[in-house]
Amino acid sequence: MSSVSAVTRAAAEAAAPTQIPMLIGGQWRAASETYEVRDPYRDTVFEIAPRSTLAELDDALTAAVEMLLAIEERARRHPNLVATVGKLEVPRSAPNTIPGRVRFTLDIRSPGDAERVKAVEDIKTTLAAIAARRGVTQRLTPGHQARAAHCDEKLSDLLAAAAESCGAAPRRIPSGAGHDAMAFDKVIPFAMLFVRCRGGVSHNPDEYASAADIDIASRVLSNFLDRIGS
Repeated sequence: MSSVSAVTRAAAEAAAPTQIPMLIGGQWRAASETYEVRDPYRDTVFEIAPRSTLAELDDALTAAVEMLLAIEERARRHPNLVATVGKLEVPRSAPNTIPGRVRFTLDIRSPGDAERVKAVEDIKTTLAAIAARRGVTQRLTPGHQARAAHCDEKLSDLLAAAAESCGAAPRRIPSGAGHDAMAFDKVIPFAMLFVRCRGGVSHNPDEYASAADIDIASRVLSNFLDRIGS
């Protein structure tokens, strides 16, 4: 589950052959665990559905589903905010059991650090409220965190000039995906050049860039190196 990002796949496919990122969006990643602990001996044990009425049980899975929908709703409030639940696990599941424990991951990204931090706090509050209302326990364990990293304006302008000289109209975009260049932030200036992929799909076995677009990108990079070396 992921919210709608600012740059859709259709827009990415129709974009210029090369794109110049303005910044790399900040990231916040966590693992969430929701579980029913009415009986201390049932910490990870499931209830056989026919033996109990729904009113007697606190279903960890339905609580988690409501949390996922709440995460999606919060992310959709801002076009540049992306919240993704990429993994959901129901341990020891079976067709006739009511889940006692659910785990899911949560990844929140935005070009604006303040916007991302506010979304994280809002989501934490919402998940806690859902857990309390449904009678389950919810634990959120933060993992990776990174602030937005801004590309160097001077280097990016040189890339844009190189693209124009090669007949490729420069298109400036924020990058939602993380990149190694984030480690350079506040240390050395950096810039990046993206090459158009079919359908906007990248970091995936189906990623494909045409030979023509790769050729243009190579010429842009060559022109850029000539410019910074002159």
